Amino acid sequence: MEKILENVEGGFFRFGVVPEDEISSLAAGYIITPTGDFIGVEDEEAHSTIFSSYLDQYLNRNVQHYLDTLEATKELVSLNHIVYLGLKMEDSKTLYVNKNLGSGSGYGIFILSDNFEDTMTDEQRNSCLKLIKTNISIFGNYDKLELQFNKISGENSISKDEFMFFLENQDRKIK
Repeated sequence: MEKILENVEGGFFRFGVVPEDEISSLAAGYIITPTGDFIGVEDEEAHSTIFSSYLDQYLNRNVQHYLDTLEATKELVSLNHIVYLGLKMEDSKTLYVNKNLGSGSGYGIFILSDNFEDTMTDEQRNSCLKLIKTNISIFGNYDKLELQFNKISGENSISKDEFMFFLENQDRKIK
């Protein structure tokens, strides 16, 4: 569904968002905005295309900029957004085969700013919790995917327990 979002200059633009009741850890990916909205990447879309299109509108650019996924992710994170890279349909087929053969599992990756403990909004915190909860299987108490929580610099990845502690506690600092 389309929603009116605010750009960095205080103007407004329309962009497709995913309703919270439709999010899934098995989705291809999301941008989690500072307001907690989910900008979705559909299975047939490239992350780079959606990320670049969103950035053009969020930054109110007059000229379109096409960034690859890594460049766009870095720019989004620098603008206090969270990026979730999930699975595309082709990835899930490989995951199914690998799990049945006993080799490997799929990943869903949250990419956070290096200082996320100071910059994450309450709305983003709640959105991350909701997305993580979609990863619990209804057929048992296990995760559908192995979730990873990485800082954009690539240094000091965060364990799921540490990230959940941060999300669920008021002081919100990882001990």
